[in-house]
Amino acid sequence: MAKNYLLSTLFFLALTGLYPIQGNGIRLDHIIIYFLFLIYMINFFFLNKKISFHQHHLYIIFLFLLIIFLGIFSASTNLNTNNSYYFFSQIENYSQPIVLIILTFFLVNSLSKYFTTSEFLTHVMKIYLFFMCFNTILAIVMLNVGVGSYVNYIGGPLDDDGLNVISRSLPAGRSAGVFNQPIDGGVAYSIAILVWLYLFDKLKNKNSIQFFFILPILLVGSLLVGSKVSQFLGIIFSLFYLVSLGKVFHLLFSYKAVLAFITLFLIGLSLASFLSIDAEIMIYRNLQYFILNRF
Repeated sequence: MAKNYLLSTLFFLALTGLYPIQGNGIRLDHIIIYFLFLIYMINFFFLNKKISFHQHHLYIIFLFLLIIFLGIFSASTNLNTNNSYYFFSQIENYSQPIVLIILTFFLVNSLSKYFTTSEFLTHVMKIYLFFMCFNTILAIVMLNVGVGSYVNYIGGPLDDDGLNVISRSLPAGRSAGVFNQPIDGGVAYSIAILVWLYLFDKLKNKNSIQFFFILPILLVGSLLVGSKVSQFLGIIFSLFYLVSLGKVFHLLFSYKAVLAFITLFLIGLSLASFLSIDAEIMIYRNLQYFILNRF
């Protein structure tokens, strides 16, 4: 049980993607992912812990390796001090998915004694939804507080003007929480809403009243992030998915869902009185530019 809580905590922290050291390109998820990968590689090579891959997953790993090889080969003739950081960061973009695929198989294999694959994935999805709710609260706080030195731990290295993406996004009324790019936050919230609908369908009567509070919180976060990915593409896909499930009326007329939306709406009105004038202006600017003007 302690091992499960530890892995859940590490997964939650890895999702934050924080930069522990300002001015350094190493994120918290890098440290956690590659540290766990090292541990499981030791298990594999020295403790003879076997692991099997599905053929399709091997194809995916091979594709990423091929992309890395072609990238190294094409860029090796033009590698200098000015683009070396960018070069290695691009390699990491393809090496990390390979590590995650392998690490996922290790985790599923090691936890198979306690959970089925379906139970394991459900547990991961619940942690993800909980994290996205936390991110929405953080986004609201950041929008109210404004730009400060703390954003350097979230947004990473500064540009030539001494700013990063978050430093530029907050004054424009876009607050993505721990996500550096608003588009990343938009994708994350789109996935979260789809995950919520999946669990809403699969768990059915097992869903507690607390579960229905998650959806409106996700919708608020998808608005604050100021990304058209979540506000349009994610919402549209989610509606199509909900219709395909045949659960539209089941959701709209669920007393738990109605209670959750009304409660959070009233809480939101109460908290709005504590927001600064600047925060209200930024929220209105977000609503006007990213929602109303699109129609």
